[in-house]
Amino acid sequence: MSVSPAKERDNHDETEKEPPVDVQIIQNTLSPELLKETLDLTKKYFQECRVEKDVASKIKKAFDEKIFGSTWHCVIGKHFACSVQFDTQYFIFFKFDQHYVLLFKSED
Repeated sequence: MSVSPAKERDNHDETEKEPPVDVQIIQNTLSPELLKETLDLTKKYFQECRVEKDVASKIKKAFDEKIFGSTWHCVIGKHFACSVQFDTQYFIFFKFDQHYVLLFKSED
């Protein structure tokens, strides 16, 4: 019995899919578009970087550049506490695999 090359490619593609990422939204006031972008960037930067600080810096920079004239803050870790003041429309706190991510825009 032989397997066609197309069938081999299909099986190969299935094995190369990334494992699912566990995401739990804890609190969110972002628009659906910004929420999707936040999750996409978080996934992308965790694939590129191993250090939480580097992922946080890249996410912060991306949002500083996206919404001009604003200052964003990003905190990533497995354990942390904080007290922040933020613009009520721009706040998200979620768990991404084993990491907690806090992203918010400062009030102007």
